[in-house]
Amino acid sequence: MTWTTASAKMARLMGVEAPLSLVMFTFSPMLAHSSVSEAQWAKEAARLGIDVGTAKVILGPDVDVSRDGNLAMCTMAAIAEGLCGKARTLTVAQRAAAAQSILDQSKRCRWVGFDEGLNVRVSRAAGAEAFTLWVAADCR
Repeated sequence: MTWTTASAKMARLMGVEAPLSLVMFTFSPMLAHSSVSEAQWAKEAARLGIDVGTAKVILGPDVDVSRDGNLAMCTMAAIAEGLCGKARTLTVAQRAAAAQSILDQSKRCRWVGFDEGLNVRVSRAAGAEAFTLWVAADCR
């Protein structure tokens, strides 16, 4: 999980007024890495004309079998579009609890609560709803 504050302009556009800041938390998708068998890795490596080890380095750990039967990198955008159907994400409540835990330890921002309406509004505008959480926080 990573987090960052949005610009003051974006915060205002989304209805967050000073002294509060708009904070975005990004959660990586959790893929079932074991869903790709060694035989599938070997088939993909042969298709690419490289060895299996090199294929694993190039494609990385977040791969799945794409619609065309080849292996493909599962970026957040690809997962959101349903191209890598095995992704799991945390619920909004789980993401909010993780975000609160992070801000409770932060010296820069203070948790002021979770507004589900704000999160839905900004998530839909920004995209990647299943992998982000937006909160208003008291940041200095």
